[in-house]
Amino acid sequence: MFEPHPDDLAPLATMSDSVREWAANVGWHRNNVTNQWLLHDYDVWTRNPHYTGPDQGHPDDDYPTPEQLAAKDYADRCAYWDGK
Repeated sequence: MFEPHPDDLAPLATMSDSVREWAANVGWHRNNVTNQWLLHDYDVWTRNPHYTGPDQGHPDDDYPTPEQLAAKDYADRCAYWDGK
């Protein structure tokens, strides 16, 4: 009788595994190395494993990072003392 091949019994990749593999394959491209986040066809953001720059924040975040808040506070103080 027919015996299944051992590879046929191996577990398949999950959706998360597939998205991570996609990011690893697409992220190294020269146009994507400067992006911390990659938008997948499934309409989900995933981190680029090949990105090495500063934190860019999540694209869907609507609130500023602590660094942006500190820079705005500094600019506001300078404008106050400059009389603007």
